[in-house]
Amino acid sequence: MSLLFFACNEEDFAPSNNIKFTLNATAAYSDAESRAVFRDAEEIDIDKYCVLIYEGTSANAKLIHLEEVETLPLTVNIERSSNVSTYRAIVIANANLDHTSFTDAKIVGVSTINDLNKATYGVSSHYSIPGNTEGNMDPDGYASAGAAKNFTWSGYKDFGLNDQSVIVHLNPNM
Repeated sequence: MSLLFFACNEEDFAPSNNIKFTLNATAAYSDAESRAVFRDAEEIDIDKYCVLIYEGTSANAKLIHLEEVETLPLTVNIERSSNVSTYRAIVIANANLDHTSFTDAKIVGVSTINDLNKATYGVSSHYSIPGNTEGNMDPDGYASAGAAKNFTWSGYKDFGLNDQSVIVHLNPNM
């Protein structure tokens, strides 16, 4: 007769304190008449994503994860909060979080959704047609191919503890 002993760690049997999910984004826009709406999907050009995850959905929800990536999907692993069952993922595309207006909005554990909402900066009146190289910057003029990469896009998605896939629908901001 043989006797087998082995050691186990407590975490082998404890429920995970992490939430792991795949985050992806799609560019979407309405068919409404607007200078902020591109004519076709070929005009969509996104080359960077800023991913912000908040612990909750209220204006005071704290930022718990911040990451800049060039491509999605992204696997995110965050620590589960004991008193929160709904989280918010915000994706901002073609934006640079190094801009000074984002300073108060990107401090993990401190910044809130309200801080992000207050992070604004001015753009020229012709921002709606970036890439117009005709020289006249006519608001009704042609925006050159690839102009969409100069637009910022954003969207958010609320998700729960058991969601394994989170898809954020992005829309142009202007």
